[in-house]
Amino acid sequence: MKIDLTKSAIDELKGLEMEDSDIIRIAIAGQSCSGPQFAFTLGEEGPGDERFDIEGLSFLVDEEIRNLVDGFEIDFVNDERGKGFLLIPIGMESSCGSCSCH
Repeated sequence: MKIDLTKSAIDELKGLEMEDSDIIRIAIAGQSCSGPQFAFTLGEEGPGDERFDIEGLSFLVDEEIRNLVDGFEIDFVNDERGKGFLLIPIGMESSCGSCSCH
């Protein structure tokens, strides 16, 4: 599985008050017209989870959504659109484009 983090995402995650033992779970939070919406929660490793580490941060992805997050980059933005994390297909710019779901 291939997931990258931008420097801004790494800095934001490392700035959160987490214990060294905390593991960040990437989960589905809902569905929109442009695809699934993802959330980060803290969790424990369970059966069917894939665990990976990036820059000292540990992540979990459930086997049921593994194919949905494979090939993404996690970015953190704080601009006129708002503040938060984005999952962007690797190689694409962070933009909503012309979707009409807003």
